[in-house]
Parts: sequence; structure tokens; C-alpha cells
Amino acid sequence: VKMVEEFTSVFAEFKASNEEAMVAINASVEKTSVENAAKITTALSSIAKHTAMLEEIEQKVAAGIQDGVQMPPKSVGQMVLASAEYKALGLKPGETPQQGTKLRVEANTIIGQDGGGASDETLVAKDRRAGIVAGAFRALRVTDLLNVVPTTSNAYQYVKEDTFVNNAAETVEGAAKPQSSITFVEATANIRTIAHWIKASNQILADSPALRAYIDNRMTYGVDIREENQLVSGNGTGQNISGMTASGNFVAFTPTATEHALDSSNRAKQAVLTSEYAATGILMNPADWGEIERLKDTNDAYLVGNPFGTITPILWGLPVVLSNAMTAGKFLMSDFITSYDHVRRQGTIIDVGFENDDFTKNLITIRAEKRAALATIRAASTRYGDLNGA
Repeated sequence: VKMVEEFTSVFAEFKASNEEAMVAINASVEKTSVENAAKITTALSSIAKHTAMLEEIEQKVAAGIQDGVQMPPKSVGQMVLASAEYKALGLKPGETPQQGTKLRVEANTIIGQDGGGASDETLVAKDRRAGIVAGAFRALRVTDLLNVVPTTSNAYQYVKEDTFVNNAAETVEGAAKPQSSITFVEATANIRTIAHWIKASNQILADSPALRAYIDNRMTYGVDIREENQLVSGNGTGQNISGMTASGNFVAFTPTATEHALDSSNRAKQAVLTSEYAATGILMNPADWGEIERLKDTNDAYLVGNPFGTITPILWGLPVVLSNAMTAGKFLMSDFITSYDHVRRQGTIIDVGFENDDFTKNLITIRAEKRAALATIRAASTRYGDLNGA
């Protein structure tokens, strides 16, 4: 529309200049004068200026671009008339080719379906997929296993039983009763901050609300997936969370030589039961569960359900939680609810603001952060180790 208005305005000026030139020229024929000669010169100059403007508009049309918008696709007829083969016929405007005249235009000249660049030599307009194609999002399941404990402090202290010596026994009347002993230990889980940030221009966030929502979602996911990795395998040093597989937070499990995953998981379950606890679930890497699903008997039949049906991850009556946070070849079995406290000082939040001279650059800093910790309440109810024997 803008180009059409521009063309109409320039053409009107061109027409007026042309008419003025013709009047001056006619007058000069009747009476030559200095005044008429000046008018003729001015009019011819205006005609030359507007001719150049029309040529510039013609170049814009040829390039197929006006204000950053691609020109609509040419019709077949337009492509034929613009082809070198048609122009070679030398026809005047309105003149019909002689009977028997043949014109051949190559198909790729008309079709132009390469889909690339800003060329308008195509019969089909480009289509654009709505929205943003998202990257991978891991299903975060580890936090679903744990008991969440809110806190308003930067440290979570708790007292837990260290040892219990039970000397309870039958005694005769009047005899001294046996003495038992219990010791306790105080432990502290320090709150850790997990955070990251990116920059984005104020304009792009204002012009694309969907992009802002996507960035918020991605930033939140980045914090949460880092927390899941820390809850499982954080080593507790520096600013790391002391995760479930950190030293002192579990009882080591060692599989029997040549033992398979099914045997190992069963023996770990029995070991937890022997310790007077009851396991509630198994944490395993997806690749290891895949190996279990592919197990077959001597008749080549699958052991774990029907491959054409839904297979719920369950071993020995316990739900199996699959997460890439667990190292392949390892597994952890625990009474998750009573063994660990997921201490949460602050859930994942998104903050937006300016940094240094970003205000003058219209750059906005987007920050996501969470504050949390893991407290190991009862390590004795957890078994962690290799899933398969050597």
C-alpha cells in the first residue's frame, strides 16, 4: 500500500510537470521569449527529476522488497511477459503474435520452487510455523519422591539417632536390669542457591510476548534440572548440595559377581528390609531400564510385559523412577519419604532488571534462581551401588 501511494504521488507530480512543459513548448512555438525559455528549462528539469524517482520505484519493485516486506508472487502471465523469450519476439504493446509463432519458457523460470532467498519468482507463498520450536525438556521426577520441608533460614539443623544398642533381655525378679544405649548426632544442611541469567532487548520482549513466556519457562527449567542433578549426585563440597549419592548419605550395595539387574534390585530390597526399613522406590537411569525391558527367556519371549502394550516401570512391587540424573549402571533404593528432607527456602523465581549501562541500551537481564538443600535423615534405609555384577 505504501509503495502504491508513493507511486501515485510521484506520477501526479510527473503528469503536472509534463503538462506544464507542453504548455511552455506550445507557447514558445508561437512566441519565443526569454521567459518561455526559462519555463521550458525548469519543466524539463522537473521531468528529469521525476523520471529518476520513477526509475527508483521500478527498481524497488524489481527487487521484490518494500519496507522489508516481500512482494507477492508473480502470476504465470507476468513471468511469461517478463521472460527474455517473450521480449525476443519484438512485439509492440497490444500486438498479437503471428499465427504459428511458438514461445517456450523453461519450467523452472515459472515455478521457482526452491524456497530460498527473497526471490518472488514463485507461484506459492511461503508458510510459517507458528510459535517457537522448543528444545528438550527432561521429565523431572526426583523431587516427587521427596518430602518437602519449607524453611525461612539459610541452614536446616536436625538431630538424628547415631547408634542404638538394644540390650533388652528377660530378667529374673530382683536381678539388675540390662542397660541399653542411644547416641545422637546433630547435622546441618546448608541452603544453596542455584541460579543463572541471560540478556534480551526490551524491544524483542515487548514485540513478542510468546518469546518472553518461553524464556521464563526455559530459565525455570534450567534451574530445576540443575537442582535435580544436585539432589541425586551433588558432592556437598563448596556450594554443592550434599546429594543422595554423596558419601555418608547411603549404605553401599555391592552386587554378586555375574548378578543381573533383576537379582541386584531384589537383594537390595531385602537388605533394606533386614535393616528394619521398607523401601518405597528405585531410582534408575533410563538406559538401564531399557536393558531390563529387552530381557528374554530361552523361548525368545520378553520377560517384562508385552512390547506392544504399556509397560509400567515396576520391580519387585516397587515403582521405578527413571532419571538421567542417575549415573548409568548405578541404582538407588530407598524409603524416600522418611530418608530425606527436601528443604526449600525459595522456589524458582524469575527476576527482571537492568545492569550497569544496560538501561541506555534497552537490554534487560532475566535471572532465575532457587534456594534449597537436601537433608539426609536416615542413611540406613538407602542402598546405592552397581546394578549389575562384574
